[in-house]
Amino acid sequence: MKKKLFPVVLLLLFVLYFPLSAQDLKPLGNDLSSLLDGLGREMLPDLAQSSLLGTGMGEAETGDFPHMFFAFSGGAVLSHGIGRFIDPENTAFKLLNVSGLIDQALAGAGADVQNLYKTSKGFFPYPNYRFAVGFGTVYGVETILTISMFPQGLTDFAAGLAGLKGVTLNSFNGGIRVRKVLLSDAGGFPGVSLGAGYSYTNFNAGYSLTGFSQDLSGFTLDLKGDLSMEAAVHSAGVDLNISKKLLVFIPFFRVSAWYQWADFTGSVNNFDASIVNGSTTVSYTGQGGTDPAASYSLHNLSLLLTGGLEIKLGGFALTASAVFDPSDFTLGVETGIRGQF
Repeated sequence: MKKKLFPVVLLLLFVLYFPLSAQDLKPLGNDLSSLLDGLGREMLPDLAQSSLLGTGMGEAETGDFPHMFFAFSGGAVLSHGIGRFIDPENTAFKLLNVSGLIDQALAGAGADVQNLYKTSKGFFPYPNYRFAVGFGTVYGVETILTISMFPQGLTDFAAGLAGLKGVTLNSFNGGIRVRKVLLSDAGGFPGVSLGAGYSYTNFNAGYSLTGFSQDLSGFTLDLKGDLSMEAAVHSAGVDLNISKKLLVFIPFFRVSAWYQWADFTGSVNNFDASIVNGSTTVSYTGQGGTDPAASYSLHNLSLLLTGGLEIKLGGFALTASAVFDPSDFTLGVETGIRGQF
């Protein structure tokens, strides 16, 4: 009788263990949603500031109306770091060892890449560049169009050199500015202009979660899925520009007020998590789990203070400037070159 009962008891234990373990895996979805939400809250304000850089303009009045100019500028927003909330002691993560999984992803990369990740926790630049074309018409009015993009092909090339696979990273920015000279630079008076504009930025990043595993109470936890993040930033605002020509040197100062509305979405598509114990596998998705996701929106009025120096030689100008955001004490820097015809 006891021999007949043994397989029945074993079967009951297995039936009970299977849904219980699956239920225990469900916090994984919350952990990944917390990860995505944390990244969105860190990234979005810095992406919003970065979207406003790069008109290629320094002086308030370029002169010689009508005219046309081309400019190229590059720089970065110097943020306070990214992924600062990711550490082994973070109590927001119930089951997932996010820090350990990142270390696992970097294990195949070189020492330089690993050191770069450690540095990024306290300091992380958001680089950007812009091409600009401008037209000066009658009555001292200038229209400036800006554009930049970071193609996925460049990411694929860099990731291949670093030994990373399944990396997505691309972006696009486009904008328009219109400004009017209010006061010409003459005598002891500086040049003053007032401008308004709009810009749009789209940013995409992702990583393929393949081959990720961690220990979970003596069992092996396997993770699969496609992590993706997308941010869209809209900015509309005004600039007040002041500059004074001193021979070939033109120091300038700009006060900008921009209303920005931005959205961040993150998800892990085709998410699958399973516990493996010998020949027994308990799947999260097999028990009706859904792909983890997070969303975050930003609506604020940003005040930017810009100061810099332009060196003008004939129809060409070299510009260097720094942009300070007093709301979160972040600094942006950029340099540029402009040719006017």
